[in-house]
Amino acid sequence: MNAREIVVGLQTDIEVISKDESTSRIVEIEIQAPVAKDEKERQPLNLALVLDRSGSMQGNKLRFAKQAALHVVDLLDEKDHLAVVVYDDSVDILSESGLVTAQNRRRIKQLLQQVECGGCTCLSGGWLNGCQQIAATAQNNSINRTLLLSDGLANAGITDVEELSHHARELASMGVSTSTFGVGNDFNEHLMEAMANMGQGNFYFIESPQDIPNIFASEFKELSAITARDIELKLELPNETTHELFGGYEEKQNTENLVIPIGSMYSGKSQMIYVRVNFPAQQEAKDLVLKAAIYARGESGELLEATNQVTYSCVSKAELEKAAKNIPLLERFATVELAEVSTRALKMEREGRNAEASNMLSNTLMASAPYTDPHIHEVYRSQADRMKYPMSEEDRKGSHYENYRRRRMQHRDEEEFRMDIISGHLVMHMDRFLDVLDTGSPFSIGNIHKFLFMGDMFRLHEEYLGVDTHMISQQVGEQIDAMLGMDILQNYSVTICNAGRRVYFSKNGSFLVNGERMEMDDVKGIPFIQVPVNGEAQKLFLDTGSPLNYLNSRVTQGLQQLDTARDTYPGIGEFTTPIYELPVTIAGVTVPFRFGNLPQTLESSLMVSGIQGILGIEIYRHFDVAFAFPEHRILIAPANSH
Repeated sequence: MNAREIVVGLQTDIEVISKDESTSRIVEIEIQAPVAKDEKERQPLNLALVLDRSGSMQGNKLRFAKQAALHVVDLLDEKDHLAVVVYDDSVDILSESGLVTAQNRRRIKQLLQQVECGGCTCLSGGWLNGCQQIAATAQNNSINRTLLLSDGLANAGITDVEELSHHARELASMGVSTSTFGVGNDFNEHLMEAMANMGQGNFYFIESPQDIPNIFASEFKELSAITARDIELKLELPNETTHELFGGYEEKQNTENLVIPIGSMYSGKSQMIYVRVNFPAQQEAKDLVLKAAIYARGESGELLEATNQVTYSCVSKAELEKAAKNIPLLERFATVELAEVSTRALKMEREGRNAEASNMLSNTLMASAPYTDPHIHEVYRSQADRMKYPMSEEDRKGSHYENYRRRRMQHRDEEEFRMDIISGHLVMHMDRFLDVLDTGSPFSIGNIHKFLFMGDMFRLHEEYLGVDTHMISQQVGEQIDAMLGMDILQNYSVTICNAGRRVYFSKNGSFLVNGERMEMDDVKGIPFIQVPVNGEAQKLFLDTGSPLNYLNSRVTQGLQQLDTARDTYPGIGEFTTPIYELPVTIAGVTVPFRFGNLPQTLESSLMVSGIQGILGIEIYRHFDVAFAFPEHRILIAPANSH
């Protein structure tokens, strides 16, 4: 395979269908975009920033939206076009589409600084004006996209989901795509996702205003690396079949093909698309062929195309029951189907049809159980329970957004590894290698200089504060190949499920825990959270490299000592600590944790930073924990076995 070419892969769950009765088959299509010819060069961008300035954006929301817009302005150069539109119940074109010259950049930034909040939310007016600005300056080789940010319901102008989605579809067909950014708990997530889906862009849920700049930067990074545009997937389905498309994509049906517009894809990206095809009984018993073709435009406007096909043999019912199944495909599809059904159920729940929503999701969960990951199963079982009663807006939007990410499954953006706690260390099995996860270390170490992980290349240090892989191997009692510190981990969402002996990494922000959402900050790159210990809130480092928990000696003073323990700390060496037991309350559950005291030098160093102690690996014996490092957020839920 040439990395400069677009690729389409085609698999099915079972490669036979029945002669005697109707058969349903799952088809998995994988599209991979070409790798960029020159990573230093990119195509010109033609963007419109459309920002909500309605009254509800007052304060941090508008401040961070303006900060994100200013950041985008700084990232563009003189070959790019930019328009800026702001809206409340009226629409103002702050800056018409024009080249981002030094003079224009200064002018736009000054105008953005002057934006103030106003009245209602005429989302359609702001968005359509932004799209018109882009259309006026679109070029053959430019990437044309409107970035629409809103924190509220569309309550002026066009407000109907179907009508807005129709406009997004029409504009995308003319080369103007749309990405949507919903902030907080008051916007309509179904509307914003539908506009992004039909507009061939991306949908984002921004829980906290502080996340706006980072998410805008992520969108810009993708736009800057696009190597395939105007992508269309054509499926030639056998006669008399019906189908169901998953993922929220637009579909066009003609007499011969199912046509699915995909939009744009960035360098090397893989996208998975799932279709359920229903075959009638095949009395003639002849082979049936399903063909897939991809058409797109490359970086220089050249035509890109690729084809693939799968052949189904017709067999008796007895032979069908013995046919081999593609289990990995069925496992991937189970997650996508659950996300699809959950999205429909969330709409019912919002309409007050709670029992119907919960039952629909529960029934799908039961049917997909043989192929569903245990942690995914628990996520949706919990969600089905919560749907029995009115859900909070935060829960609705968080659940909807996780569904969106799972429905748009992107191969290689998520990885799962087996994990064990060995001698007080979290050890990940990566192929034939053993790697320790250490959120308490700012640097990663290993015996090799470069480390390829999740498609990214990282530099490894030989040692940190005298600690190297030889020393870690001695502590663990196994040959450890690398220790992954925060310089690597900070790039991903990382879910640790000790009960299932699994750790999950995600590039796209998805995680496998539905639990208490907490803010997570850091000191010199090391994450910490605030939790009640013995009824008093304490700021504690989250250190997956620490076998013990630690607490300031002031807090443990006067408590009964239960035991002693020995530990080693980088730069400190080996030491002995008394052990105390105190109740810790997390995710609504109070659990007794064992705490020691750090050596005075290290304890004083932590106190200077406002940190009262360390949560080590004991938390993972009681809870499933998801670190959303890029969003500075953590999710914690009681483990399945507790």
